[in-house]
Amino acid sequence: MTLLATFLIVGTIGACGNSSRASDEGSREPKGSTFRVASVTSEQATPDVSQLYMKAFRGAGGAMASVRDRAHATLEEYGSAANAAAEQALTSNQRTLRLGAAAHLARHGTASSATPLLAAMDRGQRGGALRSQIVVALGHVATTESLGALVALVEGSDSREAFLAARQLADVGTAFPRERLRTIAGMGNPAHMRAGALMALGPRAEPDEADIFRAGAVDFAPPIRACAAAGLARLPDVTRDEMNALVTDEDGGVRLAALTALHAVDADWVAAIAGPSLHDHEDDIQSAAVQAIAARPDSGSYEVLLAILTNEEQEAHVRGAAARGLLSIDPTRGVAAVEMVASAESGGAGLYCRDALEQLPHADR
Repeated sequence: MTLLATFLIVGTIGACGNSSRASDEGSREPKGSTFRVASVTSEQATPDVSQLYMKAFRGAGGAMASVRDRAHATLEEYGSAANAAAEQALTSNQRTLRLGAAAHLARHGTASSATPLLAAMDRGQRGGALRSQIVVALGHVATTESLGALVALVEGSDSREAFLAARQLADVGTAFPRERLRTIAGMGNPAHMRAGALMALGPRAEPDEADIFRAGAVDFAPPIRACAAAGLARLPDVTRDEMNALVTDEDGGVRLAALTALHAVDADWVAAIAGPSLHDHEDDIQSAAVQAIAARPDSGSYEVLLAILTNEEQEAHVRGAAARGLLSIDPTRGVAAVEMVASAESGGAGLYCRDALEQLPHADR
């Protein structure tokens, strides 16, 4: 494939949406359907790839998607060479090339990518698409240096970047500076900083952080309560009343976060407090309640989810969540119930049911 580094730009389209709208360092894309695409010739496709050049590519819709798919399919063949090309492209004077390089490194970057990523972030416009992609890439490479930079962003004044950085920290599987985040999560700091720190700390909450999460769970600011839910749910001594207060919160975002966090609670009361949310006026919350019940079912959970699945007035995606839940709780009985809906309804819930059945391990069918 001669357009190896096409992935740099076409990947940006998938990761950032319409890149022609992105604001970054004042550069502008050419109007119309012409996209500037980075390419590396087959002669240059060696482990020491170092030269990139710009080549026009015209296409849209299916053609653009097919090019992106072909480009991604070749990445494994080039490995470190593709990373080296992307790291160099971060210094290009072409905005789309920088964006594409950052998008590639957000999926395939390694520890060596941290330094060029940090240098590129310093040059990027705050709030711009390039910095956003770099923040994601810093979480992916997960070095001490990159994680420290993410913690600094959580403490920064830009609330959008703070939350984006916090999400990356929440997703990494390695250690990061928790002590600094504990301080940021404390009272007296701006709400977006406290919420971001709680979000980052939550997935691996430690017992000595209990006071931080309990304070966040009763804070007056909904984002702080929502971001405290994951950490609170992971405390070994979390109580039913504490989680129920969040599950029944007046703010929909808090309720959704709390129901999602229930997956981490190892207690026999999870299904009971999630049950009333099946009747919430927001269907996303209904779906989250179904998933919480499926994750921690009690003796009556199968019948509860079966009623959701067979209720044609329910939103299709809620019924789909119920189908997956039934297959998880009792595959033997669940298959028959889900197959019935899959065969009776060609669209909507039927599609969700067929998808759930396809994902079921062969042994359970």
